[in-house]
Amino acid sequence: MNKKDNVYGQKYRKLRVLHHISLVNAAKNVTNKSTLAEWEKGKDNLSWCKVIQLLFNIHIQPIEFLEDSVSSQLYGAITNIAVAYRRNDMQQLIIIFKENLKNMKEIPKAKIICFKLLLLQIFMKIYQSIMYVLQF
Repeated sequence: MNKKDNVYGQKYRKLRVLHHISLVNAAKNVTNKSTLAEWEKGKDNLSWCKVIQLLFNIHIQPIEFLEDSVSSQLYGAITNIAVAYRRNDMQQLIIIFKENLKNMKEIPKAKIICFKLLLLQIFMKIYQSIMYVLQF
């Protein structure tokens, strides 16, 4: 995520404060509180992977966070991705990816957004599996 995307940091801060969650608790196991504070102010970058983890730390689903930023056509796709992600259903994530890639040929930007979100979801599952294995 680029610094020019600082609208996301500001939006995240509003949600974090609304839920009465401190910087320390919001950043837990993802980044440090100073990096999070800088990102919220638009002065630092965070990867989408970290942003998704941060959203879970404040009990916000990625779709809720992106709701105003994506078209209604993508809303259903993202909701399906979130359900498959929660169920740890990698096969369903791949099916959703392929279906949406086919359906969105006429919308290049939407295709890119959908692709990035799906890759992030898959990466998160792989990361969680690795972290789980490393705990033992």
